[in-house]
This record gives sequence, C-alpha cells and structure tokens, in this order.
Amino acid sequence: MKFIGIDLGWRSQPSGLSCLEWVDGQLQLLDLDRKDAIADILIWIDATEDKLDSLICAYIAAYSWYWGEERNLVLGDVYDGLRLRTTDYIIIPQRML
Repeated sequence: MKFIGIDLGWRSQPSGLSCLEWVDGQLQLLDLDRKDAIADILIWIDATEDKLDSLICAYIAAYSWYWGEERNLVLGDVYDGLRLRTTDYIIIPQRML
C-alpha cells in the first residue's frame, strides 16, 4: 500500500511532498521533495498518481488471474450470451470474511 502526503503550506510556502509504502509491517519512505510552485506540485502528484494507478491495475490483474471468480467480483457485461466481451466490465477483489 502506498500513501501520498502533501503539505500545501498555504501560509508558509513552499510545500512538502512525500510518498510512503507499507512493506513487511513498516512504512518506508519512497520519495521526499519540496516544491515552490503549485504547478510543480501538481506535476509531482500526477507522476506519482500515474505510477500508483499502474501498480494497482497490475496487482488486480495478477490477483484476478490467480484467484479467478473465487475471490473476485466481475461487474458489467462480460458474457453477452454468444461470446466473451473484452470491454464493459471491471474486476474488483472481493472481501474475504
């Protein structure tokens, strides 16, 4: 699990940025930065968010491949009665009780 921290420093300027990851029961610092302009902050957030999005997508794909429908919910039109569709559905890991 990764976490993004942003101190916008509305009064003090500039802002602090950090990215942490939870590994083996501990938080590890992945990135720590300081930006002077809001535009630079948004660029940093966008780059970090893109990395997190791709990581989450890859993890869900691997999880879905490994566990199949046993531990995943498939929402949308996967099968239209004649063929398997490759669009119009999402996969969500389901909560195990």
